[in-house]
Amino acid sequence: MTETEWQPARWEFPSGEGVEEVPGLYRVQSDGAAEARIHGTVGDLPGMAQDLLEHPPALLHGMLMNSVVTLVGSAGLRSSSGLRPIQDVTLEPRYAIEGEHVEAEQLALTKVEVVFTNQDEWTWWSVYEEVSPDEYASGLRLRYVRPPKYRAERPGGTIRLVDASSPSVSAWPHERVFRSASRFMLDFEQPTAIDEIFDQWIPPLLLLLSSASGQAVGVKSLHGTNRDWPLRGQANPATKWVNIRVSRPDAPKRPRSEHDYLHRLEDFDYERQIPLLFEAVSKCRYAAYRTLSLWEQSSPSHVEDFIRTLQVTEALGRALHPTLDNAPAILVRLNRDTGQIINAIWGNGGWSDCVRILRDVATHSFQTAHEFLGDVRALQGATEILTILLQASWLVAMGFSAEQAKGLIERRPQYGWQANLIRNTKPLMRAVKKK
Repeated sequence: MTETEWQPARWEFPSGEGVEEVPGLYRVQSDGAAEARIHGTVGDLPGMAQDLLEHPPALLHGMLMNSVVTLVGSAGLRSSSGLRPIQDVTLEPRYAIEGEHVEAEQLALTKVEVVFTNQDEWTWWSVYEEVSPDEYASGLRLRYVRPPKYRAERPGGTIRLVDASSPSVSAWPHERVFRSASRFMLDFEQPTAIDEIFDQWIPPLLLLLSSASGQAVGVKSLHGTNRDWPLRGQANPATKWVNIRVSRPDAPKRPRSEHDYLHRLEDFDYERQIPLLFEAVSKCRYAAYRTLSLWEQSSPSHVEDFIRTLQVTEALGRALHPTLDNAPAILVRLNRDTGQIINAIWGNGGWSDCVRILRDVATHSFQTAHEFLGDVRALQGATEILTILLQASWLVAMGFSAEQAKGLIERRPQYGWQANLIRNTKPLMRAVKKK
């Protein structure tokens, strides 16, 4: 099934003591989210459209041509009927489970396989090595080299990174592709609610990969199973895997090159740092979600870009240091936590006060705010200060030392122009006054 192709479906609605089947359609949208359409006639199902829009079902089972699907947490998008006797309602679930009819009390998993959109660029491993042929051999010879095992434990389960490489053959043009790939495996000690997985297990991995690229990252594929699921009323002796459809952000218009990544798998002590990543996201939940939002959505102006980056950086600082209650103190403390990374560019002192004044002018619309309509260089320099500080602070929260975090940031080619921009706009930042 392609992501944009509608396929016939029959949706099951409770009716008295039984179930009434209603015709409709099902598809997966280009962003990975599932979408369902439900058809009915006014005579057969009076008020169906309005009822479904106002009170969409929390759980909806459907029969597809070659499979079954469970929609969870649906929201009513739109309906159409007009003067026609046919009613058509479109629903979009929070997620869809393809391959099984799951009841509300069974919405839990014991094992999950998940792949994210830029995961292979971050993993950056190559499992196929070219073998030098001898003088009598011809053609290309490859050897498979199994990657190391990566495993980390946290309360409730383990997070493994495993090889997902596989050769593929296309019909036309006829070619064989050997692609190195990976996937995360989440193994839970007990059946874990899917909502809990989305809330506590997926976000840290999203932050891990988003912090590497500085861009939006989403779930590319997600499969799961529950060893306690019944099959047709009996205990299932074989593991039943299902495909879970969730939405993901739009792909960046300009993907990062291999030199733009802040960190990669090889930079991590996986067993030690992945649990620290999960702890950091748990402690700084609001800041983590704001950070993901910052990288997912581009700002319409330099003013908003500066304000959003400042808010996210302050949110992270407040979560890490709850006793600090003003922005300059928070920024200075984050700079100290990261080995004076901003002082290495700016010099000693003064930059946090400049950022504070810029914030006051931009957010409170002081008289000098109109100057930002024609010259935004001071805001650009301040935004780069905050961006570097935010990235370095998350690296330290993930278990890197201040010196390691500084090294990861400085090794990227873009650090050179970031530092030059900050130095060149330093006089402009100092010149901004509230007035």
